[in-house]
Amino acid sequence: AWVITHPALARRAAPVVQALRQGGWDAKTILVPASERSKSLAMAERVAHRLVQGAGLRPPVLIAFGGGVVGDLTGFVAAVYRRGVPYVQVPTTLLAQVDSAIGGKTGVDLPGAKNFLGAFHQPRLVVNHLGVLRSLPLRQRRSGLSEIIKYGVMADAGLFAYLEHHLRDCLALAPAAVRRMVTASCRIKARVVSRD
Repeated sequence: AWVITHPALARRAAPVVQALRQGGWDAKTILVPASERSKSLAMAERVAHRLVQGAGLRPPVLIAFGGGVVGDLTGFVAAVYRRGVPYVQVPTTLLAQVDSAIGGKTGVDLPGAKNFLGAFHQPRLVVNHLGVLRSLPLRQRRSGLSEIIKYGVMADAGLFAYLEHHLRDCLALAPAAVRRMVTASCRIKARVVSRD
């Protein structure tokens, strides 16, 4: 198994690697820069080259531990490496937990063209650990909340009403509010994706 993350999250990803090793897995980490520039063919090639060097004969399982950039890159590599290998999403941002980790849309950017190369490749598992959201800056909280508001408007009046009445708790990522927002949003996103 390969845990793909970026340097700022490496310490938080270490328990995942350790748990895999305790479970009998040969687990390693691949670090990619924490920026949109990591969603490139060059970075996908770099990750694939590391897999070739260390994967042996058995197909690897890839684990994306990060936000949308890490998830998109990992999913893209999983879709094209050896014509598709399984991967797991462990999203660490609110937006990724309610949207990109669930959608199965993977991709990398070309110069001037965001998500221009990609594939549909569903993760085998999405692990939304709500505790990792506590350290999110306000800008990332708002980004995720805007997606959740969209879900409320289009598919769940009860969720929208909850957001209206508990906005302060939602922005503060209070545990009960996060659980409500993420659970409802994931259900909505999963319904849309399954129809697609």
